[in-house]
Amino acid sequence: MHATHAVLRNIPKKNQREATKQLREVYGFEQKLQMFADSQNSQNYQRTANTIERYFPGFLNYMAFPKQHHKRNGTTNVMGWGQ
Repeated sequence: MHATHAVLRNIPKKNQREATKQLREVYGFEQKLQMFADSQNSQNYQRTANTIERYFPGFLNYMAFPKQHHKRNGTTNVMGWGQ
């Protein structure tokens, strides 16, 4: 998941496990994703919030597909979906 890795690069290692869990819970939910970005911004992780906003469409599109497609897609990298 390219977008997830891009977001996690901006979070300290000690907080990455919790951030990953939270991020997976908000995939596909616009308001929750925005709230997560806002919470990262308020915790002084502005780069993380900016990255989430940059990859926002990818986070929403990934979950727009039916669940049986998720394993096939396997990534939020939209360019890789046709391969």
